[in-house]
Amino acid sequence: MYKSRSVLKILCCLLALLAFSGCGTKVPLAAKTQEAVSKNFKVSSPSKAGIYIYRHGGFGSGSQARRVLIDGVQLGETVDGVFFHKEVRSGEHTVSTEGAVGDNNEKFIAKGGKNYFFRVLMRPGLPFKPSSYLVHVSEDEGKENVLKCDEAVSLTPPL
Repeated sequence: MYKSRSVLKILCCLLALLAFSGCGTKVPLAAKTQEAVSKNFKVSSPSKAGIYIYRHGGFGSGSQARRVLIDGVQLGETVDGVFFHKEVRSGEHTVSTEGAVGDNNEKFIAKGGKNYFFRVLMRPGLPFKPSSYLVHVSEDEGKENVLKCDEAVSLTPPL
């Protein structure tokens, strides 16, 4: 009786670990030369703003891929340790990530010549499908974490 409960507990723990660690999803990475340009954090024009969306550590980071979008256009999928970088025109924009049920959105006003950093975090969601959400972080925190990540290839041309 006690032995079967112990086995059941161990099995449940292993399943939970598997669910939160992902299944080894890989995303295509940008060339190191492109990554070096992005990690300079220089905006190409005073009328443009840089957007960095990254995923680095946190609860259940694992490698379960989650879609990320800017203004409804999918950039790609993010996993732990990667970032996306896009430049956009000044004005109102929406950054989104895939939640357990629907997308999570962060609206903001981009000012030319500035960079904006958004961190993708994971939280428990539906069984075996953690949800993701966005946090707008400071420039210092964003730069520090982006420098620890690899740049993912974006599916979209410049916005």
